Amino acid sequence: MSPPGTTHPRDAAVRPRLLIPVEVEVRELKARLFFATRALRRGFPVAIGRSRELHRHPERFAPGIIVDNDATPGSANYFRSARALGHRLVAWDEEAIATAGGDDRWYCRRRVDAAGLGELDWFFTRGPGDAAAIIELHPHLAGRVVPAGNPRIDTLHPSVYGSSRPPASDAPIVVMSRFARSNPFSGSREEVIERVRRKFQLGEAETTYVHHYLNHCHVLFDRFLPMVGRLADRFPDRKIIVRPHPSEKVETWHEFARTRPNLVVTMEGTAVSQAARAALVIHNGCTTGLEAALIGRPVLAFTPVTSPTYDVELPNSVSTCCPTEEALFDAAARTLRTPDEPAARAARIWDFVRAGRIGDDSGRLASDVILDVLERAYVDALPSARGRTAALAKAWSRAAKDRGRSTMQSVLEPRRSRARAAYHHQKFGGLSARKIEEHLFDLGFPEIRAVKQSSFWWRLESECLRA
Repeated sequence: MSPPGTTHPRDAAVRPRLLIPVEVEVRELKARLFFATRALRRGFPVAIGRSRELHRHPERFAPGIIVDNDATPGSANYFRSARALGHRLVAWDEEAIATAGGDDRWYCRRRVDAAGLGELDWFFTRGPGDAAAIIELHPHLAGRVVPAGNPRIDTLHPSVYGSSRPPASDAPIVVMSRFARSNPFSGSREEVIERVRRKFQLGEAETTYVHHYLNHCHVLFDRFLPMVGRLADRFPDRKIIVRPHPSEKVETWHEFARTRPNLVVTMEGTAVSQAARAALVIHNGCTTGLEAALIGRPVLAFTPVTSPTYDVELPNSVSTCCPTEEALFDAAARTLRTPDEPAARAARIWDFVRAGRIGDDSGRLASDVILDVLERAYVDALPSARGRTAALAKAWSRAAKDRGRSTMQSVLEPRRSRARAAYHHQKFGGLSARKIEEHLFDLGFPEIRAVKQSSFWWRLESECLRA
């Protein structure tokens, strides 16, 4: 049976193919697969895979609608190249779900670039707040901005996720770390600031803001790390699981956990799957803290220092904030003694986030809001791009130069090349038909199959949908 609000492809016009890139596998693969299933039901052919391949070589993909990850300053050149090759582009931004200070204007200045936004047909925002901030910053591009929500949040909605079960009596405490820039995968904290400045093309005032924001994060992490050790000591009979951010240096946590037998560090599965099995979740300003709350798990935020300018407000606002370790440990002990009903807790959180914070105020799933726009905008197959032959020749020439440059760098800077490869592998370990189909089965789509197209890209097909 088709989910409500979808259209069977037999009743729809022929749609152009959607190319759905995934940047961080554990963060967004399942959500983007959910979006893909809704698209398939409406007659859109779909391929999904690692964003790095598409971003580096859009010429290897037949023209389609690229559903991209953001509109940051670094995206504009890639967007122009993709459009010259016949692709069309839309995007939403995973980083928009929870922003620092509750002020979307800083988020927009850093991550929504006029040149990149100008190359998109549509940019789908978290909700009315960031949409208004983007329009204020780029009023001439207001027609491309659509409040929608985020498919990552869709997958947690009770109509999709179902009801959470109460945790097992020996369920672990799960600690979510979001300190990728205070505990960077490679390099120093000082190098991080320079990388951020270059990536987002920041001016002097914005660089100063980033410097202060990162200093705030460093103070938090330097208090957060020893707190986890004392948490393990305080609850010696309870397993404590630490879930680092996909861009963190995991070895920092492994080294720290070696002396405590009940402290485990893992990157296995998704953060939501870890939260679903937890007795409670501890974090500070982490989007996965919000996700845990949306599925009804008790969530505590450790807040030893606070700032209305630099704290990530939304995840903390759905948590019990604990300013000291003692307050945190007492709150954890109370929660472990008297767990309440997950469904009731989840309902309260959903009411809170839907009140103008996430979504378009209609109550619809973000995937359906986005696909409604795509159906209207792309009724039939895409027109062929003028100058595609010249654009292809240019792209292949650039690809050859990139291969030569990459080979030279691996020879001259082998250490740096290995570190970069390890970093990309940690963010996206690779796909298989089995992994994709396991996610699809969990989402309630066992009939959809993954057909390999390349090392990191897969086409989704369903005999039922073609019938």
